[in-house]
Amino acid sequence: MQNSRQGFRLSPQQERLWLLQQESDVYRAQCAVMLAGELHPVILEEAVQKVVARHEMLRTTFHRPEGMRFPLQCVSERSLPAWNKVDLSACSAPQQAARIEELFRQAQRQPFDLEHGPLLRVSLLVLSAYSHVLLISLPALCADAWTLQQLLRDISLAYAACRQGKPLSDAPIQYVQFSEWQNTLLEDADAEAGKDYWRKQALHALPTVTLPFEKKSDGTPGFAPDVLVSVLAADLVT
Repeated sequence: MQNSRQGFRLSPQQERLWLLQQESDVYRAQCAVMLAGELHPVILEEAVQKVVARHEMLRTTFHRPEGMRFPLQCVSERSLPAWNKVDLSACSAPQQAARIEELFRQAQRQPFDLEHGPLLRVSLLVLSAYSHVLLISLPALCADAWTLQQLLRDISLAYAACRQGKPLSDAPIQYVQFSEWQNTLLEDADAEAGKDYWRKQALHALPTVTLPFEKKSDGTPGFAPDVLVSVLAADLVT
């Protein structure tokens, strides 16, 4: 029996990311957030699970059927994020800072299993009873910087709702709805005029068709800051 999967087409933005990530694994969305004050880790984990249940994109994996250039977005009914808790409370402040940086870099280097998931990775770093760091990582196919801001907002609201025993608000518009809408616009008859215009442009004659300031990564770190030393007079410092 031949296996078949039902899924949704990628959005045009996702298609471009899919092609780019074949050359480099740097395309991901990642953040580390300091949480100050009293925190209940069990409730936080429950809140994250509720947010995952709320947003289909956090339960999505990508499967490319044979013969297709791009994969399909396949939404699972239920998916648990990769949850990791690391206790750093016994470390000194410098050791904690070094360990946080190390864990952040490890998350950057760890590849995603786009076909099987889970694609949402969450690590809770315990610095003390009243100080924690939440580390979140997702592939760029699922999130960008704006998405991370909204995700953190939703986790905060879900955490408050879980503590108070209240339900979450109605489910939001899902990304697959947005991607299908975009694809439909591109396939609409009215889009043919725009496509015809670009077909007539001599783009092949241009020296490059990359976007301004676009530079593909070669996989090696490219951040090499310069250091400027300036000595200030004691009276100026005062």
